[in-house]
Amino acid sequence: MKKFFRRLLIVFAIFLAVLFGGLAIVLSFFEDELGQKVVQSINKNLVSELSIEQVDLTVFRSFPNAAINLRNTVLEDIEGDAFLQAENVSFRFRLLSLLGKSVKVNSVLLENGILAIRYDQNGNPNYDVFKTSQEEQTENAESSNFGLSLKEARLSNIELLYEDQLSEREAALLIEDATFSGEFSSEQFSLKSNADLQSKFVLYEADRFLKNKDLRYDASILVNLSEGLYEMERVIVGVEDNEFSVNGRILAQEDYADFNLVAKNEEGDLGGVLQLLPDTYSAYLGDFSSRGQFYFDALIDGRLSKTESPLLDVKFGLEDGRISSPRLDNAFKDVSFDAKFTNGERRDNKSSRFEMERLKGYFNNELMEVKLNAYDFDDPQIDFALNGTLPLSAIYGLAENPNIKDGSGEIEIQNLEVRGRLSDMQSVNRIARVDANGTLQFDDARLKFEKDNITIDRGDILLEGNSLVMKEVKIEGAGSEIYLDGSCYNLIPVLFADSLNSQRAELEFEANLNAPKMDLDRLIALTTSPVEEGEVSEVVYDSIQVKEVQEREQFTQFLKGRFNANVEEFNYGKIEGENFVGKLQFDKNEMSIFGNTQAMDGSFDLSGTMYFEDKPRLKSKLTCKNIDANKFFAQSENFGQDILTEDNIRGKMNANMLIQAYWDEQMNFDYDKFRVLAGIGIEEGELLDFELFESFSTFVKLEDLKHVRFKGLENWLEISNQRIYIPVMFIQSNALNLSLNGEYSFDYEFDFNVKVNAGQVAANRLKRHNPKLVALPAKREGWFNLYYKIFGTSDDFQYEMAKREVKSDFIRSERRKNRIRESLLLEFREVALIREPLEWQDDAQYENASDEELEFLFEEAVEGGSGG
Repeated sequence: MKKFFRRLLIVFAIFLAVLFGGLAIVLSFFEDELGQKVVQSINKNLVSELSIEQVDLTVFRSFPNAAINLRNTVLEDIEGDAFLQAENVSFRFRLLSLLGKSVKVNSVLLENGILAIRYDQNGNPNYDVFKTSQEEQTENAESSNFGLSLKEARLSNIELLYEDQLSEREAALLIEDATFSGEFSSEQFSLKSNADLQSKFVLYEADRFLKNKDLRYDASILVNLSEGLYEMERVIVGVEDNEFSVNGRILAQEDYADFNLVAKNEEGDLGGVLQLLPDTYSAYLGDFSSRGQFYFDALIDGRLSKTESPLLDVKFGLEDGRISSPRLDNAFKDVSFDAKFTNGERRDNKSSRFEMERLKGYFNNELMEVKLNAYDFDDPQIDFALNGTLPLSAIYGLAENPNIKDGSGEIEIQNLEVRGRLSDMQSVNRIARVDANGTLQFDDARLKFEKDNITIDRGDILLEGNSLVMKEVKIEGAGSEIYLDGSCYNLIPVLFADSLNSQRAELEFEANLNAPKMDLDRLIALTTSPVEEGEVSEVVYDSIQVKEVQEREQFTQFLKGRFNANVEEFNYGKIEGENFVGKLQFDKNEMSIFGNTQAMDGSFDLSGTMYFEDKPRLKSKLTCKNIDANKFFAQSENFGQDILTEDNIRGKMNANMLIQAYWDEQMNFDYDKFRVLAGIGIEEGELLDFELFESFSTFVKLEDLKHVRFKGLENWLEISNQRIYIPVMFIQSNALNLSLNGEYSFDYEFDFNVKVNAGQVAANRLKRHNPKLVALPAKREGWFNLYYKIFGTSDDFQYEMAKREVKSDFIRSERRKNRIRESLLLEFREVALIREPLEWQDDAQYENASDEELEFLFEEAVEGGSGG
C-alpha cells in the first residue's frame, strides 16, 4: 500500500510538472498575442495615450502566479504630459485563470518611475485618465478576456510629484516601498497599507516643510467609496525617529471634506514636533530632543472647502524634563512648559494665537525663564520675555561656528522684554510703539577657538527702546586687546526684517574702538571655516565659502554708521604698524576705510571702499612716505616673486598707489581682474647681489655689479592681467647708466629692454673699482648706445641685441607711462618724474647703424682699450 501511494504521488507530481511546463511552453507561443490583448484592454478604459516599449510574460519566477510585465511604460495625462512613467508595470494573476474565459488581475507592481499629480489654476486634476461611464466599463469588460480585480498594489522606488497651482502647494516624495491591499473592486473594504518614504520637500503657503526627512506609516482604514467615508482603524505616522497615532474619520465629497481627526505623540519627544516646523526653523532646531513627560495632542475638526477651514487645536508640553542637542555641551535640565496653538473661533489667521506663558529650566544650575505669546497672525502681536543666565560652556555650540571648541563664563540677561506688533517692530517709523528693554552683562565670558581664546571680561549692553548702548566692553585674546563703546539704533527692525528688507531697515551706529594691540591675522582666522585639505570635496568647500559670502552680504546690507578706531600696535601677516588713527564707515553693502599709520620706518595714508556683493571688490588709494624699501619688500613677502627680493634692495621709498581688487562668489581672489597703478620713487637706492645684473658682466666689472648704488629713481608702474608692466626709466648708478623697461608675469617670466652707452661702458672697463660707489655722469661720452633684450626666468635667462625692437618698445612704454600718470593724477597730486637726460640720447652719427655694426665697434673699442 505504501508503494502504491508513493507511486501515485510520483505520477501526480509528473502530471503537474507536465501540465505547468506545457502551459508555460504554450504561453511562450502566445506571449505577444496575450500582451497585445492586455494593452488593448487597458486602453479601452483610458481617455489618454498609453505607450509600452515591450511586453513579456513571466511564469516560473512568479509561480504559482503568472505576471505580464510592461517595460518602459508611459501614460499621458489629459493634457498630453507624462502622468506615469515606469521602467516596469507588472500585472499578476493566477496561472490557472488562463484556462478560463477571462484573466482576472489581482495585483499590480510599479517599479522605478515617476508619478506626477497636478491641479491647474481652475482646480482641475490631470489624473482623470479613466473612462467613467458605467456602460463603457461593462462593455469593455465583456469584450475582453482581461479584467482588473485588484486586491493588492505595490510601488517601489517611485518619485511622487504633486503640484496645486490654485493653492500654490507643492510636494516631492520618494516612495521607497509602499503596499496597498483590499478588495478594491468593492464599494466597501478595509484598506491595509504601509510605506517607507523620503520627503524631499512640502511647500505650503510659501513655507517649506519636511525637507529631506524620512517618513513612514502603517495604516488600516475602513473605506466606503459610495459615501466618501474614511474611518481610521489604526494609523501610525513616523517622522524621523518619532511616531504619531492618528484616529478619527474623513468624509470626502466633491466640494468639501469634513475632518474629525486626533493626532497624539505620547512616547515621543520635542524633536518630533520641531521636525514639523518650516525649514527656516527646523534647520536650526531640528536636532533638539527631550526626555521627560512630553505630550503632544492635535485636533482637526470641521469642514475644509473653498470658503471654510476646520478648527485646529495643538497642545504640547514637557514636565520635569531635559532638552538636549549635539550643539549643547550640557543639557537644559528640569525643564517645564505648556504651549498651545489654535486658529480660534473664526478658523483664520486673525483669530489664531500661540501661547507659552512660562518655560523654565536650568543651565549648569543657572535658572532661565522664557515667555512667548503671539496673537492675530494677520498682524501678529508679540509678547516676549527672557530672564536668566547663559553659561557659555553649555551653549557655545549654538553659534554654529566650527572654530569654537569650548566656552566658559556667563552672559547675564536681566529683564529682556519686547512687546508690540510685528509690523511695528519691522518699521523704522513705528518702532517707537514697541516696548523694549533689558540688560546683557558679561562675566568673564570666554570662547575657545581652534587656536586662540577670546574673552569679554567686562561690559554692559543696554536695550532701551529703539537704542542699544554698549558700555566699556573689553575684548581680549588672539594677540589683541580691544575696548568698545558706542550706541546703535534700529536693532529690532533689523532683526525682524524680512528677506527682502522691504522696510529698508538700517542699523545706524556710532562706536569707538580703542586697541593697545591688534593681531589682524589671528582675528581674521577666527571667522574662517577650518577646512583641511582632503577633508571635504571641492564642491562642498566652495559651498561653504559661498554661504559665508552670502551671510556677510546679508549682514552688511543693514549697516550704516562708523567705527572710530585708534590702534597703538597692529600686525597683518609680516606687516607691523603702530599709531593707526582712522575710521571704518558702513553704508549698506559698502565699507569705507580712512586712516593713517606708521610702519616700515615711514607713514601710510589709506583710503578705500570694500563693496560686499555677490562678487566682492575693493577700490583703495595708498600713499607711502619715506618707507624703508628693504622692510617694504620683507614685510610684503617680496610680493610672491624671487627676482628682486628684500636681500637685494635698500633705500627710502615714496609711492602713490591706486588698487582695484576682485573676488569671485567663493571669495577666491581674482588675479585676472587685479589691477594696480603706482607712481614709485626710491632715494638713496642700492642693489646688492642682484642676480639679473650678471647679464651685464660683458660691459661692467662683476665687482661693480655686486653692490650698485643709484641716484633717485622714479617710475609709473601697472599691474594687470597677472603681469607687472615697467615703463621705460633711466637708472644712473656707480656701475653703469641704463634705460630699462619691460614686464614680469605672475608665472615668474620676464622680458626686459635695456639701453647702455657703449663709450661709457668701454671706458669704465679700464678703470679700477670705485669703492665710494659714486654714480657715473649721464653722458654718452661722444659715442653710441647699445640696445639689448633680456628674457626668460630668474633660473634661465638670456640676452640679445635688438635695437629696433627695443626702441619701438621704449616708445610704446612711454605711452603706457603717460596713461598711468594721467589716471593717477585724478587721484593724487603730481610728482615730478626723473626723465632720461639729454646727454643720454643717441649720437646722430650712429642713429641708423645696425646691431651687428654697433656690436663690432663696441668689441673693437673694448679690446683696443679705447674709451672714445
